[in-house]
Amino acid sequence: MNVTQHDLKEYDKDNIVMTRSFLSTSKDPIVVECFLDLDTNHDYDNRIPVICTYEVKNPRSSLDINTISFIENEDEVLILPFVVFRVTEKRDDEINRGNSIHRVIRIKLEERVRNVS
Repeated sequence: MNVTQHDLKEYDKDNIVMTRSFLSTSKDPIVVECFLDLDTNHDYDNRIPVICTYEVKNPRSSLDINTISFIENEDEVLILPFVVFRVTEKRDDEINRGNSIHRVIRIKLEERVRNVS
């Protein structure tokens, strides 16, 4: 995804975020990088490419749809709406694509699971 500097602040370490719609992702980091929009003029629209890694703990919070995914071998996973995550890490990184090096932000999120007794 590409986000503005303002939206990126929502992903500071230890912040809590919640999915508000179905979130399509992949278990394969190479597939994830293929979907990055690195060609956008980030100086013009102030959007930064971001890669999020989600640690899902509740098996009911996501669906592994690899066998029915539109794109074969994508290892697609759908994270359901209203799943709560805590940001555990946010760091700058670089990705080589072709002859160019692109700045990306990597964010790790861990699902918060409530213990119901």
